Amino acid sequence: MSFSGGGLFLPVRSPSDRRHLIENVTARAQTSGLVQVLVDGERWMVRALTEHTVSCGNCGRRPDSACYSVTDACASYCATCVFARDGQEAHP
Repeated sequence: MSFSGGGLFLPVRSPSDRRHLIENVTARAQTSGLVQVLVDGERWMVRALTEHTVSCGNCGRRPDSACYSVTDACASYCATCVFARDGQEAHP
């Protein structure tokens, strides 16, 4: 993940790693405003939301941060729906 002023490499080999990624991405988006994440061969832009007016295109929740694919910037998703994988709880 990269953000204004730095970057961070995190493993994503296990469900625990992915939960850690989701926590770090959403926290960094809240402090930096915009985070770029490269994972599983895809690039995502994660933007902090000041108002909860955007709903996740997958689960319908109103997240604190919205994830946008660089190939489809019109659709937004929550970090859990983007970075969690099969076999992992979608939402706590």
